[in-house]
Amino acid sequence: MDTEFEGVPARITSPARTVVDCFRFRSRVGTDIAYEALDDALARHHTTPDEIWRTASACRAKSLIGPILGARTY
Repeated sequence: MDTEFEGVPARITSPARTVVDCFRFRSRVGTDIAYEALDDALARHHTTPDEIWRTASACRAKSLIGPILGARTY
């Protein structure tokens, strides 16, 4: 779904995709923000580690997300 925020086009995705994208683009958003997005999405039950893993697989980011999910206990 596409929308605009203050005139800037933006795509609305799933919470799992947002978390994966935060890690993929961590140099732009910052590592702290990426980890905060992960922790917040899981704490609020917006997504699950399995959904994040499946999304990372679809986005070819398993090697990036795998160690992060493996290091955290949920």
